[in-house]
Amino acid sequence: MQSDSNILQIDNLSKYFGGLAAVSNCSLKIKRGSITGIIGPNGSGKTTLFNLIAGNLKCSKGQVLFNKKILQMYLLMNYFPEGY
Repeated sequence: MQSDSNILQIDNLSKYFGGLAAVSNCSLKIKRGSITGIIGPNGSGKTTLFNLIAGNLKCSKGQVLFNKKILQMYLLMNYFPEGY
């Protein structure tokens, strides 16, 4: 596998709670070996996005691919929240 390939790819990801869009049509590609940060104001969907990537929430729309595999089918990640 090439070292410049995407390790994480997010395609048109959305998460709705009732009628409220917490994440709306988010797409991004993260290259293998890169360091990426997500920044934004309170309530902008950062934690929801992380929970979607980690598989703790089900996507309303879109998909997350880890190493070119749909993450919901091959859940390979987990995390410990702050203060755990």
